[in-house]
Amino acid sequence: MWVSHFAPSFYLKPLSPSTPLGLLALAGALPDILWLFLSITGIEEITYHPHDGCFPYNASYPYTHSALGIALISVLFATFATLFSGLGGKTFLVLTAAGLSHWVLDVLVHRHDMPLTSDPSSERYGLGWFDFNMPSFLLDLGLLLGGLICYASSSLPATMRMRDSRVGALAFFFVGMQVVFNFIGVPGEEARWVHAPLFLVQLISVCCVLDVMEKSGGLAIDDVGGEVKRVLTESERVTVEKQYDGRGRETEKVRDEIL
Repeated sequence: MWVSHFAPSFYLKPLSPSTPLGLLALAGALPDILWLFLSITGIEEITYHPHDGCFPYNASYPYTHSALGIALISVLFATFATLFSGLGGKTFLVLTAAGLSHWVLDVLVHRHDMPLTSDPSSERYGLGWFDFNMPSFLLDLGLLLGGLICYASSSLPATMRMRDSRVGALAFFFVGMQVVFNFIGVPGEEARWVHAPLFLVQLISVCCVLDVMEKSGGLAIDDVGGEVKRVLTESERVTVEKQYDGRGRETEKVRDEIL
């Protein structure tokens, strides 16, 4: 999987509006980020090895891609992120879920190399969709675009949604990203010192872009009719979220207090 590791952030965001989208994206992509970093340092491994389909690599990732390893990474990241952000238990749950999704999604496409534990003798899983370019491409994009649609059409108030144009721009960007992954690839055969750093920068950049896009889009009250009164500050956004009843209704009381 590639872009679909960002899909859980869009599916889970409506369940916890106060959780930053970039943080959710980071939780979903963190096992890959750690694997690429550890591969560069030599603790885990990525080597160029052409296969049928996409992903021309052999990989060894007993710590970052075993089921147990991903579970530990997910819980630890969610714990620290929740504590340092000052957000509640719901943030912990959605961040943990985003992290745990990584192993499930990878099992769908990987070539029987997803272990349960870091033990070399651990049983490994993978349905092998990486060997089939078009099916894996459609699966990755389908999950991601489904998440974007879910996020854009969620029951969150208009104050909590990206503009349609931004969702469209994201969709276009992710399509291009997946096209490169499935059909073009990175030039050359130096996986450890060239491919891994490029992939690492790409994943971190996507998380940062999602965070910036969410924040720069602003949270506007009463834009249903096309008239935006003003953009809320971060503290005002938190106030709205705390008083929002979660069922698609924004009270007049909140609007009067904020505006």
